[in-house]
Amino acid sequence: MDFDLSDDQRQIKDSVDRMLAAAYADLKSKVAAQKEPAGFSAASWKQYADLGLLGIPFAEEQGGLGAGPVETMLVMDAIGRNEAIEPYLSTVVLGGGILRHAGSDAQKAALIPDVIEGKRRLGDANFWAGGAPTPRIQTGTSPIFILLAPVRSTLRSNMRSRTRNSLSTRCNPTPINSPWR
Repeated sequence: MDFDLSDDQRQIKDSVDRMLAAAYADLKSKVAAQKEPAGFSAASWKQYADLGLLGIPFAEEQGGLGAGPVETMLVMDAIGRNEAIEPYLSTVVLGGGILRHAGSDAQKAALIPDVIEGKRRLGDANFWAGGAPTPRIQTGTSPIFILLAPVRSTLRSNMRSRTRNSLSTRCNPTPINSPWR
């Protein structure tokens, strides 16, 4: 088995490494990005789109690159290494994955081109209020939120059964400077 990266994969890796290293060269640049209205750097998000990173997992007929999990992993690896704050995971990997696999043709046609161009972000709208999922769905240029209640409910019950001896069994992540407020 050959585990070496292909030329295209090396090009993706090098491009995203250079872009993120420049964008997050010091702590001041990250703090400045967090203070932007969206909670992350709009200029960096545009670079993601310009480099084609937002289209990696989407099919070519939808305007994407039609690449696979290795290419997505290369981007996520660079994001983690540089502690980048752009919503790539929620938009491309999670929201985009749900859209690719469970979205109707009309939803894919309406949303995927905007995601690839960086005009649309996707995220989990599963905000718990008194134990019931309450989606926040916004339209226009605002993010599209995807309700993941069945998945979250399963996760929560599994976490409760596995963490009986822990101090907290609740799974309610609240990101600081969340771009989804």
